Amino acid sequence: MTRHRRRVGRREDLGQATVELALVLPVLVVLAMALVQVGLVARTTVLVQHAAREGARVAAVGGSIREVEDAVIGSSGLLLPDTDVERIVEGDLVTVTVRHLARTDAPLVGPLLPDVVLSATVSMRRERRGGRRRRVHPMVVYRWGVQSLTEGAGDRVQLDVHRYARESCVVLAVLGELDLAGAPRLRQSVVSETATGIRHLVLDLTAVDFIDSTGLGVVVGALKRLRAHGAELSVVCPEQRIRRVFEMCDLDRVFTLHGTVDDAVSASGSV
Repeated sequence: MTRHRRRVGRREDLGQATVELALVLPVLVVLAMALVQVGLVARTTVLVQHAAREGARVAAVGGSIREVEDAVIGSSGLLLPDTDVERIVEGDLVTVTVRHLARTDAPLVGPLLPDVVLSATVSMRRERRGGRRRRVHPMVVYRWGVQSLTEGAGDRVQLDVHRYARESCVVLAVLGELDLAGAPRLRQSVVSETATGIRHLVLDLTAVDFIDSTGLGVVVGALKRLRAHGAELSVVCPEQRIRRVFEMCDLDRVFTLHGTVDDAVSASGSV
């Protein structure tokens, strides 16, 4: 009788422990995911600080606005659509501020937490070149990146799209900056051309000064849209700096990057 009671007691204790574990386990998992999210934000904070320092170093030696951007993005791996870079030159002092939208996307806790805007500012003195300091305006501000982080960032669209026909192809020549502000213009042009029933579209990026992930997304979207309508897309990209962006994202495996429009048109005729 005593042994039976002990066995029953052990089973009851085991069942109670199982119930308690079942109640506590979800809380432990959520806490673990919260710690992971905090770690990701902390890591991104360090990247933003490092990016600001690298950008300030390039700006201090008279680097162009694109060189500052390359230093910020290249040293940190931050994505441009979520990053805003501000450069202020005031006398002999240059200040670079990097703001990044850290998205809280960890499982379970991500949807419960708001995205966080991280910011880092670094100031440095401008270095001399040839014994003389370069002449600068009292204050010059350059901004690009996330519209929600920078007031007026979308007011100036520096992108033009010119259309012309070449043999059996339609060519869209893109001029300017294919970024967050200019990408919608190219997207609309592609949509309009697709609606006409074209069979082959050539996207000429020869005169593109700059492209970010938003611009790349439009190019990839153009390929999907055209193929869905039985058409093809060729990309002309002779500029090595723009070509490297495609290569970094492995998009050179998706697109055949031609050197000239004639090459793209000839390739379309041989298909």
